This record gives sequence, C-alpha cells and structure tokens, in this order.
Amino acid sequence: MAPSRILMAAIVLVGLSGFADAPQRYVVSYSVSDHGVAQMRGQALISEEGDVSVQGSDQDGGHAFNATLNPTDDGLVLVTSLWRGATKLGEPTLAMERGGQAKAEFGSDQQRVVIEIAPAD
Repeated sequence: MAPSRILMAAIVLVGLSGFADAPQRYVVSYSVSDHGVAQMRGQALISEEGDVSVQGSDQDGGHAFNATLNPTDDGLVLVTSLWRGATKLGEPTLAMERGGQAKAEFGSDQQRVVIEIAPAD
C-alpha cells in the first residue's frame, strides 16, 4: 500500500475512534407550575463538563435556569439554579450514573418545581 493511503487510513481510524468516544448528551428540563398550571418551562442539551443557561421573559418578569454537568468517580452530578426575577426558586443538585437519569421535585401544591435529566440519544 502506498504511504499516502496508509496515512489516510490512519487518519480515518483516528477520526472514527474519536467520534465513538464523544461524551454522551443529555436533555435537561425544568418546569414551574402554579396551582397545576405551567408558568415556565424549558429544556436544553448538555454533555459532561458542560453547562447551559436558559432565559425567558413574560409579562410578570424574567426567569433563568442554569445547569452544569460534572463527572465524579461514581457517575455525574447536575448542579442547577432556577430564578424568577431576583427570587431564587431553588438550587437542586442531582446525582446519577453515566447514561442514567434523575429527577427532582420540590415545592407545594401552589408552586411546584420539577427538574429532570435523561439521555438525549
């Protein structure tokens, strides 16, 4: 085989193996409901060692959702914060296995917050 063909084959193999090792992507979502009616919600893609921020606004002001997905020895930890205007609604941290999913629910019947993460693929 000619040297240039060997080099191209090596580049293709390295490229394919790098693609196979790409970090898994997850969908992280949040929702806030008031008396059972959704007031705000959103979702975004995130991967290990990544972070996302989702912001929205309405007639009552804005909201912001921030999340960071950190690897640990035992799996992954999703660190979040959810704001409505200047009021922090919560900062839940969710632990999970790689490739797994997690969910946090808190609040009351009047105001319920749900944050979830699940594999995207």
